[in-house]
Amino acid sequence: MMGRLVDERIAERELDADDLAWAKPYVDEGLAALERGEILSQEEYAAHMDRLMKAISPAQQKRANLCRMTRTHAQILDLFQRLPPDERREVMESLKAAASSDLHFDRLTGDQRRNLDEGITQAQRDEVVPARAAVDRLAKRFNFAC
Repeated sequence: MMGRLVDERIAERELDADDLAWAKPYVDEGLAALERGEILSQEEYAAHMDRLMKAISPAQQKRANLCRMTRTHAQILDLFQRLPPDERREVMESLKAAASSDLHFDRLTGDQRRNLDEGITQAQRDEVVPARAAVDRLAKRFNFAC
């Protein structure tokens, strides 16, 4: 049972890597800002971040640097800002649709989620059984060969 739960939870986490539901509020906020014309250029964003960084402590700066825009993010933002407004809207709508798509994890019952979380917690505590041993134990218990 535990091995299956762990395997299922690992599969769910792999699915969650593609889950963009967390981004939906940001996409909605971005669409609203786009409608209002509240867009920063990459240079304006960098200057804004520099001002913010100068206003916080060195320890806070270290943590904030971990969250700063990567080069890839900056390139994407730059390309996005070069798009005409109608194409920007199309990109934002595509992101919004991807972020709100129905995923398997969203359809799990509360009990299924608790079982999944329990399996992950057990795996994190190293309370796992090798898959081969679990299959052998099941084969012996239910009298089948594998």
